[in-house]
Amino acid sequence: MSLATRRTEKGWSQEDLAQISGVSVRTIQRAESGNKIGLESLKCLAAVLETSVSTLIEEQQPMPVQTMPETPRTDREQEVIEQVEALKWFYVHLGCFLIFNVGMLGFNLLTTPDEIWVIYMTLPWIFGVAVHAWSVFGDGFVFGREWEQREFEKRMRQK
Repeated sequence: MSLATRRTEKGWSQEDLAQISGVSVRTIQRAESGNKIGLESLKCLAAVLETSVSTLIEEQQPMPVQTMPETPRTDREQEVIEQVEALKWFYVHLGCFLIFNVGMLGFNLLTTPDEIWVIYMTLPWIFGVAVHAWSVFGDGFVFGREWEQREFEKRMRQK
């Protein structure tokens, strides 16, 4: 039985309990909301509520939060979640590539404008971004199912 239940059974408000027990109203509010309070306050409350301190301590233990059981995801939902996450990281990769290489190109043009050395760093990274794009967008990135369907329909209409 909670502290609030014990208090309302006696017909007391928080202020009444505070006055009778010698504990502050704020302490009673903290105790009723599930926060821990000191042993001296518990002794005063136990004496007034005619119960033992150990009972109040047990009641003070936080109750496990009831959470809704997570509904299992279907295979399709899990697949879409993974695709969206892969797409997010591809865009992060592409953004880093653009910001870094534009900065390096500016640095290259400021320091040695007659020699474009930044290309030696940019070309391998372009290859890396292309491989990442291929892994995210799959084999259908260039000639995917949609393209095949359009070509099929276009050729069927010709005859």
